[in-house]
Amino acid sequence: MIEKVILDIFSHKYPRVPQYRLHYFATLFAANTLATIKWQLTKPDECSVEEVAAIIQLAMTSGLESILLDK
Repeated sequence: MIEKVILDIFSHKYPRVPQYRLHYFATLFAANTLATIKWQLTKPDECSVEEVAAIIQLAMTSGLESILLDK
């Protein structure tokens, strides 16, 4: 489900990108998002649900490396 949503969003945003690249990106993004949620569930004392949502959004808008930068 997550993969399809991401694929739909980015297919419209980047219509000239080949479909195989969009599928690959959507697969990576979905796997990363699910791994982030799983990580939070195994370490609930380290990071709140709200903070994880903010981390996922930051990674979406600014790239994965952006979560390492001080804010």
